[in-house]
Amino acid sequence: MALEFYEKACDLKEADGCFNVAWIYDKGEKVEQNSSKALNFYQKACDLDNKVGCYNVGVIYNNG
Repeated sequence: MALEFYEKACDLKEADGCFNVAWIYDKGEKVEQNSSKALNFYQKACDLDNKVGCYNVGVIYNNG
């Protein structure tokens, strides 16, 4: 249920919401791990000035 609320927050341009969705997909927390979705949400967080989101975008690109 948290994922749903984080996604809504992200839709409302809340950087932390986007970051939290990305983290859930990145780590596979109660969902199937999905690096593509994680990257998408980390990028949204980065675009909204979340510095850790920007860092994680770089990490994903660096790791391939």
